[in-house]
Amino acid sequence: IQNRLVDLKIQQNQYQSRLQALREHKEEIDSTFNSLPEGKIELAKLQRDVKLNEELYLNLSKQYSDMALFKQSQFGYGQIIDKANIPDSPVWPNKKVLLLLGLMLGGFLSAVFIATREFMNNTVNSLNQLKNIYQPSFNIITIPKIEKKSQKQLKSFKGKKDKIPNELVMMQDSLNIVSESVRRLMNYIIFQSGDTPPKTVAITSPAKGDGKSTIVSNLGIAFSEAGYNTLLIDVDLRRPKLHKYLGLSSKQGLTDYFEGSLPISNLVKSTDINSSLSVITTGSTSKTHKSIIGTTKFKELIDNLQRSFDIILFDTPPFGIISDSTAVLKFSQSTIVVTRYQETNKGLLFRTIDELEQIQANVTNIVLNEFDYRKETENYYGTGYFEALYDNYSDYVS
Repeated sequence: IQNRLVDLKIQQNQYQSRLQALREHKEEIDSTFNSLPEGKIELAKLQRDVKLNEELYLNLSKQYSDMALFKQSQFGYGQIIDKANIPDSPVWPNKKVLLLLGLMLGGFLSAVFIATREFMNNTVNSLNQLKNIYQPSFNIITIPKIEKKSQKQLKSFKGKKDKIPNELVMMQDSLNIVSESVRRLMNYIIFQSGDTPPKTVAITSPAKGDGKSTIVSNLGIAFSEAGYNTLLIDVDLRRPKLHKYLGLSSKQGLTDYFEGSLPISNLVKSTDINSSLSVITTGSTSKTHKSIIGTTKFKELIDNLQRSFDIILFDTPPFGIISDSTAVLKFSQSTIVVTRYQETNKGLLFRTIDELEQIQANVTNIVLNEFDYRKETENYYGTGYFEALYDNYSDYVS
């Protein structure tokens, strides 16, 4: 206790000394302040009062704002009965319900779309459809869709830089299922009227783009490879394509011959494919030449050519929209109608065949070109027939 009292006594002396120093400092400041002019003293007091009043105003203003906000947030007297339960998952959206509704709506819309598309689809979209209507009156032959190759993969004509087009599948790949289908068509033509093929065969179609020129060129190669002296004549004077497929020029053809500027000895052109295949191109086409294939002179020319060739194939204009080839179709011993799978209008095909029958054209075969068995929903021979056919063919030739 004695030691504690001594410590406290020391602290008391220190504080008294410090208090004395502060009093002296205050007296010094007061002396300095009192020595100032009276105006400055009054200004200092006013500045102090202004600062105090500003702080007071800001404080009161803040308290007023807080009270106004508190007042607006009150809705009356209330009492908490139970505390709310915080859910573990969101109440909305309900993903399961939305997923189920999405599946149902998607399925319904898909069904409506498919039904509408099928109802509105007026193309030849089924082999079974053609067989039910036209067999046994006509043979129905399918030619599968040609798989396109790149320019680097295409072969070239003998001695030329020109590439053999994809359409000439008999030259690109003779073991292809398309090539086999062309040979099957050739056999139908040969044996439909005995052991020898008809001398003249006209190939036509309901509309442009059905692939008749492709069928003519490949069929001509098939006949020539089978040993028949074959002649292809392009009588589609409006849109000739046969010369392009065979790597030839269309000049010096039918129109030049009928104008008298080309002798018959130069009319028939040989091809680089083989010695048994020859071609007559359209020549210099013009609007005045559309009727030459219906003249007596044209018929006489064909009669003379039949003495030199085993079979003559005509690439005619699409009879469904152009009547230029009526005479050729009438005197030809056989007429083949080429239609394109899921492209040709059914009504146009039916009308084309009706009109061919009215002019007494001998329609013997209908070719369903660009056929894709993977899209075939109906099957005349039962489920999986075409899939088994193509798979077995691929296995056999590989």
